[in-house]
Amino acid sequence: MTTYKIGSAYDSGLDALRVINVQSIADQHIGEILVEVVDGADGTYYYYVDMDTFRSSGYQLILSGGSGTCTATIEATLLSDGTVPASCTYADVTLAITGVATITVSNIAVDNANKLATTKYVRIKIVAATAAANDADWTIYGNRLY
Repeated sequence: MTTYKIGSAYDSGLDALRVINVQSIADQHIGEILVEVVDGADGTYYYYVDMDTFRSSGYQLILSGGSGTCTATIEATLLSDGTVPASCTYADVTLAITGVATITVSNIAVDNANKLATTKYVRIKIVAATAAANDADWTIYGNRLY
């Protein structure tokens, strides 16, 4: 029989070790590069972020329309029944998150009010329109907070 000092990490009643998280998970985040496109062809592009278990997110959009325009919007869905992200129905939440209807210049969009906390997926839509010059560039960085 092994004896442990009082206050040790072992709990004999549970036959388990206790782990204490010194830094709360609420203070941690996941950062990622969603996309980097140089000389993108005209069209509409979608980039998906799974918000399951996250309460907030922020995105840095670096946009250059080249000889035309590069426009971004932020959309969200609550649908969490196993449907793949591309098949969900989304609502435009750009105005609610950023205060503007569309993003056309490089900017940072941060969900400070946790409006995306109940969403399953966030979709960032990019529309490149360069009159077939195909010289728009866009990069999207994202951080999700637990």
